[in-house]
Order: sequence, then structure tokens, then C-alpha cells
Amino acid sequence: MSYANLRRIEFWLLLIGGLAWMDAGAGNGLVSLVLVSLPGAAMLTAAIGFAMFPGVHGIARTGALGALIGVVFAVPLLLAEPAVGLGLMAISAAGFVSCGLIGAEVVPLPPGLERVPRTARLGAEVGTDEAVLGVASITMGTFASGEQSRIAAEVEMAVECFEDQGWLKSPASFHPAPPMLEAEEVDLKDASVSRIAYEVMSFDSGFAPRTEVPGSQRYAGYAPCRRAYAWILRGDEGAPWLVNVHGLGMGLPWLDFKVLQADLLRRLGLNLVFPILPLHGPRALSVVSGRGYLTGEVMDTIHAESQALWDIRRIIGWLWGQGADRIGLHGVSLGGYTVSLMAALEEGLRCAIAGIPAVDPAWLLSWHSSAAAQQACESEGLTLERLTEVLRVVSPLAMDPLVPEAHRYIYAGRADRFVPPVVVERLYDHWGQPKTHWYPGAHLTGLAHPGLLDFLTEALKTSLVSSD
Repeated sequence: MSYANLRRIEFWLLLIGGLAWMDAGAGNGLVSLVLVSLPGAAMLTAAIGFAMFPGVHGIARTGALGALIGVVFAVPLLLAEPAVGLGLMAISAAGFVSCGLIGAEVVPLPPGLERVPRTARLGAEVGTDEAVLGVASITMGTFASGEQSRIAAEVEMAVECFEDQGWLKSPASFHPAPPMLEAEEVDLKDASVSRIAYEVMSFDSGFAPRTEVPGSQRYAGYAPCRRAYAWILRGDEGAPWLVNVHGLGMGLPWLDFKVLQADLLRRLGLNLVFPILPLHGPRALSVVSGRGYLTGEVMDTIHAESQALWDIRRIIGWLWGQGADRIGLHGVSLGGYTVSLMAALEEGLRCAIAGIPAVDPAWLLSWHSSAAAQQACESEGLTLERLTEVLRVVSPLAMDPLVPEAHRYIYAGRADRFVPPVVVERLYDHWGQPKTHWYPGAHLTGLAHPGLLDFLTEALKTSLVSSD
């Protein structure tokens, strides 16, 4: 019990909001009661959890998701009962901001990095992170399958295999250079979305997971991953190329173009290619893009990231073959992680810009797991140390970058609940403390901070647009 939290406005807003929604459904039939229980119960749970179990990750994301549902549910009520609808919308919005402020307090920061001041805007930004994390915990929860025993056995076999092959000492050697992608192998089709004309590039990936590595047979059975895809936006024929790598749950053209700043990048005169990561978009195994990539199936994570690197290296080789003279890398979140790995494997790249990079998957798997899932992992020997060891073969923190130090860049949010700043700081140190922009916001709302776009623009002008 935290008596201090009982005196805080966030507790009371969530408590009142939860009770208000439950009261709104009382006496209006079972269907109404069930519907209002979604925001009501979630906000009440968050209020009680904030008082009884302060610091637990699930509190803020449960309350934020419930409050967001409350805002949505209040819209039709505005037509039937305007006063009731407006009141429920207001208290839900207040609960949403409250959950964001609660979540911001437990974002781990490296020494020397100041916490973002508490404002309603910060609460709304972090609340957005928390609500989406709440959805993600339902659609692709970390270690939610409960198969820690099988996963642990695969990890143990993999560590032994990696050690015998020398891949733990030399992780880069785990990733052989793929064959050149020839022009006749590539299929290009015209398409458009949101009035943006682009090309859909596809080719047979040719990737095959190493047969001696556990989980290879399972991963080889993922048929949608066998064909590689990318979106292409062409500018001037002689313009440099930027490889933009999307984040977890993306891989859809309209979303990739928006988040990865296609409009801004085209104004800089760049040709753009957006590779689609395995298990995403047209390569997904379900309706949930990205499901299975970072959900606790550790060997699937290793195979998927290995294939991502293979496919992107083939695309880069194809670009060189098409006459490109300057190629750079940019990615966000999972894409930032992939870019930081590419920077250690591919020579000749002009720049590597890692946006909010999820460079420590072992730590992030533990961070985003429920307490019950973590306990089950620990009981099977899936400790953070063991996860870090097996994931070393896909760790940019274990490989030296090949991109020139002056052309390495990082940007990240100081209130990020998906990829906390302590993770980004590890890449910052490993890359020799390159130019870095810390914007005062959360993971999903970086684009709302003009300073980030200015930083990205200047990095690209200096390292890629310029022919020097």
C-alpha cells in the first residue's frame, strides 16, 4: 500500500472515472453493463493497483487502454445524453493522462538524462504508449504462450551450438553475405496509397535458417516469409538512396510512409526503399503484423532478425547494381535495431540513423513480460543473462560498426515506455557517443516534436545528400 499515492490526483481521477462508468451501466441491462465494464473496470483496476502495487508495469497500460475505450464509448452517448456523455468523456480523458503520468514515472533513465517535466501533454503522449502496449499485451503478449520449458530447452541447445561454432565470440560471422540479387529475380509492380505512387518490389528471399540451430525447422515452415518485399519511392535517377526500416507491427505502405517521414525525405531529394521485415505486412503469419517477432519465441526472434539482415543486404546489393553511388540507413524502433546491426555488417554505407532503437532484445523481453511470465522464465532458467547470451548473435552491442563514426546518429524519447532510454544509452556508448537527439516525449509521438525532424534533416543533409 502506498499512502502517498492515495493522496495523489491521479488515483482519484481513475477511481472516480471507474465508478462513474460502472454507475452509467447500472440498471440499463446486461449488455450495457458489460460494455461500460470495459472502461470502468480497467480504470478501477488501475486506481487500486496504483495504491496497492505502485511501480507495476501493467497498471498504467491497463488504465490507459480502459480510459481510451471510455473516450470512444462516450462519443455516441453525446447524442443520446449530452451531459452524461460529456462528463464520461472528460473523466476518461483525465484518466488517460493520469495513466501516462504514472507510466512516465517508472521509465528507467541513464545517469545524467533528466526526466521530462510533468505536463498534460506528457501524460497524453505516454498514455498513448501505454494504451498501445495494452493492446500489444493482448495481441502478442511476451511469453504469453506459457511454453517457457520448450523455449528454455531450445535456448540451451542454441547457446551450446553457438559456442561450438564460435558465433558467440564472433557474432558477425553468424550472418553470411547473401548472393547478389540479380535484376531478373526482382518483380516490380506499380501501386498507390493515399495519393502516393510507389513500386512494390518482391523477390524470393533465398534465406534458409541454419539447420544446426534449434527452431530452424519451425521457422523454415513460415511460408509467407519466403518471399521478400519492399516499397520503393523513386526521385531523380542520380539521387542517393535511403533504406528505411519500419518498426514492430508496421509493414503497411500507408503506415510506413507516414511514420518513416516519406514526404520529408522526398523533399530532400532522396530515393527511398522500405524493406518489409519478416513476419510483417504481406509476410505476416496472422492478421496481426509483427506477431511472433518479439513475443518470447527466442529462436524465432533470432531467425527472423537474421533473415531481415539477409534480405536488406540483398536489396542494398541490388541498389549498387542499379547504379546507386550513395546509400544510407534509417530505421525506427525494431527498424532502428535492425539498422544498428546492418551498420556492423555492410561496408560502404554513408550513414546509419538509429531512431528509438530497440538494441537490447533480451532486456526488452524481460521488461515487457508480466510478473507471472518472468517468474515462469526464471524457474526454467530463462534468466536475463541467458537471454542476453543466446541473443548475442543478433546484438549490435556485440559487433563493431563499419559506418564512419561521424555519420552515425541516434534519436530517442526521454519518456519512452516501449524502448526506455537506458536501452538506447547502450548503443550510444557502443557507437562512441555519436550525435544524439533526446526529444522530450514518448515512443509513438516523436513526430510531434519538431526538433526530431530538424535533427533527422540535418543528419541526412550532412551525411547522405551531400556528395562530399
